[in-house]
Amino acid sequence: MAQRRGWEEIRVAAFNIQVFGRTKMRSKKISQVLVQILSRYDIVLIQEVRDRSGKAIKELLKLVNTHATDGAYKLNISKRLGRTVSKEQYAFLYKEDSIEVVDVFQFDDTDIGDVFQRDPFSVKFRLKNSKSGLAEFAIVAIHTDPDEAKREICNLTKVHEAVSKKWDLKDVAIMGDFNADLNYVKGQDFVDIDLFTDTKFHWLIGNEEDTTVTATHAAYDRIVVTGEKLLAAIKQDSVGPFHFDEEYGLSEEEACKISDHYPIEMTLQISERIELPQLHGQLVKTSEPSQSNKVWMINEFGHKVGVPDGILKSVFNVCDDDIKTLPSHLCEIREDDCLSNNAIIAKADDTETFLISNGIKRVIADNKTVDRFHFNLDAAVVLPLIAISSIPSGKPIQYPDQALRRFRKRGKSKGHEEERTSKAKSAKT
Repeated sequence: MAQRRGWEEIRVAAFNIQVFGRTKMRSKKISQVLVQILSRYDIVLIQEVRDRSGKAIKELLKLVNTHATDGAYKLNISKRLGRTVSKEQYAFLYKEDSIEVVDVFQFDDTDIGDVFQRDPFSVKFRLKNSKSGLAEFAIVAIHTDPDEAKREICNLTKVHEAVSKKWDLKDVAIMGDFNADLNYVKGQDFVDIDLFTDTKFHWLIGNEEDTTVTATHAAYDRIVVTGEKLLAAIKQDSVGPFHFDEEYGLSEEEACKISDHYPIEMTLQISERIELPQLHGQLVKTSEPSQSNKVWMINEFGHKVGVPDGILKSVFNVCDDDIKTLPSHLCEIREDDCLSNNAIIAKADDTETFLISNGIKRVIADNKTVDRFHFNLDAAVVLPLIAISSIPSGKPIQYPDQALRRFRKRGKSKGHEEERTSKAKSAKT
């Protein structure tokens, strides 16, 4: 199991390697960059495997294993899928020393009207060394037809239902190239998509993201998850596209030879840790004498966040009796970054209220969140709208039972939407 930043965790990704086949593998530079990218992950779903012979993906697996430094990878691949002569396969690479494939499931859409260009392919994984509540979960692979993207996404709820029923499993991630943006799936389309409106589905890649390598700004690639254990395991701020062009110093031309999509990734925390969901949003301290003067906030992810003494009464509306004293095992709860010494509650006129800390503003979602976290709105600093707008935005702070359903489509200016839409014609999918 990969060891990163002192925590035992696994990194999971989905990567549409545009028209992957023998041509890409014949290029030493392209294949080397692919190895660098894929080696970041413990589990990676590859889409657009086009090679009819099946040799290219095996060559890639061999090359990845040649350079592997912390365990070999195995391959699990679907059959060739698609209605046209240009068929594709879904391929999973995973580290065999720490991850086991329990079962696979090829969805058949015959009974629902042949809605998928490439029927979703699902794999159930077991984490061999997990010490957290997450021992098994499934990934549903999907690459939609751009022209039928909305229809296919609408029917992913049926795929999820079939997977959950087959394996009696709630912890499921649907991952891949949804083509869920621009002219393929427009902003107003989302209200008609059950996968988006049903509260059990959590969209981790928001519509504001850009998962494309080209100048097109579009959130084509998505991760949608269900299940409390899987949600609880997701490491805060670990979800998003991996900009391999920036990481490896590639020009846009060089990067597009790898793919026109970025990998999308998330990290799962699977080490043993104490979960105190009933304390989400609460202020706590420990009975440990050496830390008796420290106060933490338990955030919406069940992690503790340090609260400097100087801001305790200005950011939070609490008295000493409101701060819960916990046994010394509080120190075992995972700790995220502390609030900054100059953290404030702020707003601009009658607009949204924000927690501003460490140079980032996070909107406070609603009154339930205010009450749960004891935020002190009476001490809110009124700032000019232009000042609020200039501060980079972080993820919203939400009442814990909705915390991971935070990636909703945010309002864009008309000009921004027109700019995004105007680029749709040049988008490569």
